[in-house]
Amino acid sequence: MNLSSEQKHDLEKGLPVPVTIDGLPCVVVRQEKYNRVMELIEYDDSKMDPRELYPMILSILDDDDENPDQYLEYLNDPPR
Repeated sequence: MNLSSEQKHDLEKGLPVPVTIDGLPCVVVRQEKYNRVMELIEYDDSKMDPRELYPMILSILDDDDENPDQYLEYLNDPPR
């Protein structure tokens, strides 16, 4: 996969990068953020309400983000 300079810059800043692979919408995130989200999801998932995960996941993604509201913007208006 080849990313543009802007996409690479966004990844370096810790931002998610929306991409389309063979018509499938995807989001590229840095590995350390992915690992933290997976640890959270796998932590005793049998007792956790998925709605409780949303703020925790957004917190992980927002750790070093200059615009924490971008995820809400993305959810409300995803790229096409």
